Amino acid sequence: METLLKTAKNFLVNVTARQSYEEACFHLKYCVERLNPEELCILEKDPSLDKSYINFVNVAECQSFAISVFVIPTGLKLPLHDHVGMTVITKVLWGELDVDSFDFIEKDKFVCHHMGGEGVQYPSFTMRAGDCQLFYPFKANLHEFKARRRCAIVDFMWPPYNPAEDRDCHYFMSQPHLGLRRNDTETEKLVYLQRIPCPSYFYTQEVLYRGPPLDLRYL
Repeated sequence: METLLKTAKNFLVNVTARQSYEEACFHLKYCVERLNPEELCILEKDPSLDKSYINFVNVAECQSFAISVFVIPTGLKLPLHDHVGMTVITKVLWGELDVDSFDFIEKDKFVCHHMGGEGVQYPSFTMRAGDCQLFYPFKANLHEFKARRRCAIVDFMWPPYNPAEDRDCHYFMSQPHLGLRRNDTETEKLVYLQRIPCPSYFYTQEVLYRGPPLDLRYL
């Protein structure tokens, strides 16, 4: 965790012109890949983690980034949501989940995030313990996680959600769209992404972070 914070400070806080977005993604993903359940104090058999609800742990947050953990019971899901202008690195600490990811295909994606619009759905995939995935602001920016088996995931996202800067979390429902859109490597489904209120079934129970103390004074 200390290495992740130092790397985040270097690439996201003390930014220089010589550092590229690609470099930041590479180094930060490398650090997230090395986080483990023991370091975060998120153990599968921990009795303080409720098995009926999605547990949420706010690990760290500053103006530049946020780190959080979700523990998702079998069969429950994080509903389809977006990350406007944000990059997200997700690692599965333990368990197993299915991922559905989408993008808007309209040119004015900012309007789409607020109103909904035509989109494309990428092939679904499964993440297992140790798997780490990077979701870009320009690809797979909307996604849904469903626990195939009770699981814990850690998210590192930059910049963090901030409604005052038009980075609020919006929820969507995917509806079928006639036709297929092909590219060189895969077949993608055309869908319509309808903006909806936060689903009533989505409830999280906040759990205090119990891992190593984090010094965010200079972030």
